[in-house]
Amino acid sequence: MKAHTALPVMLAAALVACGDPAPTADKAASASPSSSGPAASTASAAPRQPADIEPVYPKVAGPPHPLAERMCRAVQSKPAARKAECCGDAAPAMMLPERECIRMLSFAVADGSITIDEKALAACEAETEKRLEGCGWVGLTPPSTPAACQGFLVGTLTESKACRSSLECEKDLRCYGLSATQKGKCAPARPAGAICGTGGDPLAAIARQNDVDSTHKECVGHCKQTRCNDDPPPPREAPIERKPEGEACSSDGECFGRCDIPKDAKSGSCIKQCRLEKPVDIVGRPSASASAVPRSTR
Repeated sequence: MKAHTALPVMLAAALVACGDPAPTADKAASASPSSSGPAASTASAAPRQPADIEPVYPKVAGPPHPLAERMCRAVQSKPAARKAECCGDAAPAMMLPERECIRMLSFAVADGSITIDEKALAACEAETEKRLEGCGWVGLTPPSTPAACQGFLVGTLTESKACRSSLECEKDLRCYGLSATQKGKCAPARPAGAICGTGGDPLAAIARQNDVDSTHKECVGHCKQTRCNDDPPPPREAPIERKPEGEACSSDGECFGRCDIPKDAKSGSCIKQCRLEKPVDIVGRPSASASAVPRSTR
């Protein structure tokens, strides 16, 4: 009985042992798809991975340009350092915006696509120092960039040249087709009907060149809902003139810092604000860690 039971098992084992041998290298090669076949085409058409995507200003080794350091210090780190002094905080380490500003601007200067007017830079530094005098301006956001810090980055690229920022284009040319990872081309302002308002300018943003849209216009007229338009542009809102510490106020929006209004009063005076008094969570609700210190003592 046992012999009859074992026979099928032995036959099965024999069949496995006598089956086709493992494929040889030649057979494996002949069975694999050709390098020019559909599989290879699919692989070559695969989208680039995040590691392959480079910023429009490449990350290259090398010392920063001294004028780029001065420029970025004036518009990025100087306000933060002065605020720390006013608030009794430790001097902040170099922050990412300043590092990126120095990196990108240094590349543009070394590349020859931007020149920096050193005399104008000195005027920017002096105006920044003047604006940061005292501590009455201290609030949750830095003060606006002085007018003296606008417009002295001079572009050298002519029409149709590849560009990484509108600041690189000479005169009033604009860098069209630009993104954080793709270069554009210098070109004049576009006529009515052309697409507008769809790109970004990393260098202009990080260097706080807020006048780039007026000095390097995107449209002959103005941009309205992603199309250039020749209709009269809407009136521009006048910038809000914030009040420094000590001036009368009735709301926080009037002050660089905040408006300190005594209990049961309708008005108060502006005071500096070093940090959020009532921390909020990710959706803006008061956090459980909110400070219990009264408003009037800050």
